[in-house]
Formats: sequence, C-alpha cells, structure tokens
Amino acid sequence: MEIKAFNKGDIVFHEGDRDRDYMYEIVRGSVKAFADYGKESQVLLSELGAGMIFGEMALLEKAGRTATIEVQEDGTELLCVDEASLSDYLEEPEKFKKALAHIGHLIKARSDDYIEACKTVYEIKNAGKQKSGGLLDRIKKLVGVSGKNEKPQPVSVERARLDSARVIMNDIDDALTEGDSFERGYDMGTVIFREGEMGDCMYYVTRGVVGIYSAYGTPNERQVARLTPGMVFGEIGFLEKIPRTATAVVIEGAGAVRVVTDKYLTEVLPILATSTLKYLSARLRAVTNDYLLACEAVSCLEAADKGQGEPDEDMQKRIDEYVNFAKAFI
Repeated sequence: MEIKAFNKGDIVFHEGDRDRDYMYEIVRGSVKAFADYGKESQVLLSELGAGMIFGEMALLEKAGRTATIEVQEDGTELLCVDEASLSDYLEEPEKFKKALAHIGHLIKARSDDYIEACKTVYEIKNAGKQKSGGLLDRIKKLVGVSGKNEKPQPVSVERARLDSARVIMNDIDDALTEGDSFERGYDMGTVIFREGEMGDCMYYVTRGVVGIYSAYGTPNERQVARLTPGMVFGEIGFLEKIPRTATAVVIEGAGAVRVVTDKYLTEVLPILATSTLKYLSARLRAVTNDYLLACEAVSCLEAADKGQGEPDEDMQKRIDEYVNFAKAFI
C-alpha cells in the first residue's frame, strides 16, 4: 500500500482500462466518476470524497474498469491498495465494514435500476402506441444505456460466475460453524423477516430453500428470488441500514441459516474479508448484467414499435419474464 498525490484534472484510470492493479481509498480531496468520459454522451456517475473507496470491482474480479475517474482538487491523496496488501487493509474492521457498505449500496442502486427497467418493459407492453411523457423519457434513458454498453453476458454465463463465487463462501461457512450461536433453524413456511422491518444482520443459507417475496401475503405477492445453500440474503438492509426490501420465507425442507451480525463482522469475518467482498462483487456484477439485459429488452421493444423488427423467441421469453416480475412492483 502507498499514498499517491494527484492534482485537479488528473485521470486515475479510464473506463475499459485493464490495469486492475489497485483499489483506492480517498485520503484527502475528491474525485468524480464518469461514463463515456470526454464524449457527447458523457454522464456523471458519482462524486466521491475523503474516506470513500473506488476501483474495488476490477481488483476483486480481474475485470476492466467500469468508469473513468477524474481528480477534482489539487493535492488529492489516494491510498493505493494492491492485491497483495488487500487482506492487510481489510483486517481493520472499520475499513472492512466501509468496503462492504459501499458494495451493498451499489447492489441496492443497481437492483432499483433493474426494477425500473422491468417496469418499463411492462408499461411498454400495456401502453400500445399511446405512451406518456414519463414513459418516453425512461425508454430514451434505457435505450441509451443499452446502446453505449458492451453486449451483456447471457444469463447462464453470469449465473455461472455467481455460482463460482458462492464456492468462495465455503471458507466463510467453515468459520461460521465455529460458533453454533450463529446458526438458526426454521421449519418450512417460517418467515425469517418481513418487508419493511429493520435489518440488523444478513444471512447465509446452509440448508433448505428460502424464497424472497414482494408483497408477501397479499393479492400482489410475487416470488422474486429462490435461494439455495451457499447463497446470501438480507445484505442490503443490513449493510445500508434500511428497512428490508422483501420478505424471506423457508419454502422447501427444514431451513437453516448462518446469521452474520455487526459484532461478527468486526471480530471474525475480517479474516475472510477478501472472500466476502469477492462474493458480493460477483453479486453486483450479476445484477448489473441483469439490468443491461432488461435495457436490451426495452431497446428491442422500442425498435419493434418503430417497425424495425420483432423480438426473436429468446427475447420474447425474457420480455415475458420481465413483465411477470414487474407485476410485483406495479
């Protein structure tokens, strides 16, 4: 690890760069993250100040940079953390929790984007030729996202990547089993937590199947996820300190979960911090890919409305899935 100084206007890295050597913590000063930097389509993604981190996904997943970072102040100092020193950096509990919270925030934001894209697909299918101004604005935005990003991976490829990350969680499971107090068992049909409740922990499925539902127990109930052993849930409410965004229910077999609390994060999990972050980074990559696929569906429907071709069989199947998913949020 080392601290490097930058001046206003300096570029830390460019979108698409394959350097992947460092993640960064801002010690002093500020930076901005841009998509399509220097082009007419340039978009400001975020502004980051002292204490915030960036660049972790490329380091953890060996992937290209997803944005361009421009320094905003003279004398900006960045702590540069390479792969060899990442474990040492994360041994400090507050830095580990900060990194978790950062990725949790990104997962929540991209999940919200995905819901918006699915709702847009639903509205296009039900609006016919008469589209409201708000819907047209969203279509334009999502078509733009689809057009300026690399073609998303097929779902099976992205899911395989996420499944491989779940293997990493076996290390965490080994650590969690050291303390039985962190395991809870549930009968089939038991509600683990409800939408709207505050979350003080996240969970790791060890046995059975957990269903995640929107509007659980109402006429609008929809299952939005099916979680099997090795999968994590409840991390958004826990890391973001916000109410639960869905209800979790044991739907198959006698369920068991490992419970991860703030206390456990600070005392045990820093030992496995890199594995945890790699898992969550894969989650973020997967939900981002889901969002881009939904944007592609919006673009396809808009082209069909203009007489520029109809969706093929695979695309139509995806469109139907997005419409059904969106019904939980309409």
